[in-house]
Amino acid sequence: MLSIVSTLPIFDVGEGPAVLLLHGAPTTPEHMYPLGRSLSDAYRVLIPALPGYGGTPALRPYDLDRSHALVEQALLERGVQRLFIAGFSGGAYRAIALACRGQLRVDGLICLAGFGDFTGEESERLQKTAAALRTGIDFAPLVTSVMLSPAGQRDPQAVAEVHAWARAVASEPLAEELAALAAGPDLRAALAALGIPVLARVGQLDLSVPPIRSERILQAVPTARLEVVPGVGHALLAEDEAATILSVRAFLDACAAREAGT
Repeated sequence: MLSIVSTLPIFDVGEGPAVLLLHGAPTTPEHMYPLGRSLSDAYRVLIPALPGYGGTPALRPYDLDRSHALVEQALLERGVQRLFIAGFSGGAYRAIALACRGQLRVDGLICLAGFGDFTGEESERLQKTAAALRTGIDFAPLVTSVMLSPAGQRDPQAVAEVHAWARAVASEPLAEELAALAAGPDLRAALAALGIPVLARVGQLDLSVPPIRSERILQAVPTARLEVVPGVGHALLAEDEAATILSVRAFLDACAAREAGT
């Protein structure tokens, strides 16, 4: 592990088995708070502000390994060595990466609108988004169109939250982060080798990270569970908050019960 003094602020609430919640790119850390609070009666929930978000300095140039080392260091500083991880979108890719790095013991993994790999076309599309960000485009309309279902785009509260994501990080650091994600390795084989429980939950109408990308996780990890939510877009916790919270809780409770019995 890199020797790094952690600078990650972490929302840390509750007691019990540790659960790390990772926001996406761009998503505010606060977007994960309702899920975290709902779990905090039985779990210790930790929600970091990843580099570039919530007062955490951006990494320039952006380095995925260094960002993951920062998360590991922040958790170890808090005495957390064993945990469950749930990530949203790019945070799901990070969750898989953290599990595969082996610095922490991960007992279960939840991918919300997530992915474990990129095809060449998907990587190129994300690189083009990064390039457009560097030109100074207004990112909010694009984020809204790919993050929300048609019904979600008619919900002022959901639109306001997604617009806040577009302002959560400056354009240039976000462009570097997206480019780093687009160049990331295929993590699915390494995830399969871990043999841990995996839940993948995705909106049927997700345009940002379509269900096929969750299905590719299952191709590598046949024991994983896939939940496709009808009529919902990418922003599961904005459009399907209550049901998604129940799903995450049920998965964690089942994993915790299994671990307690071993």
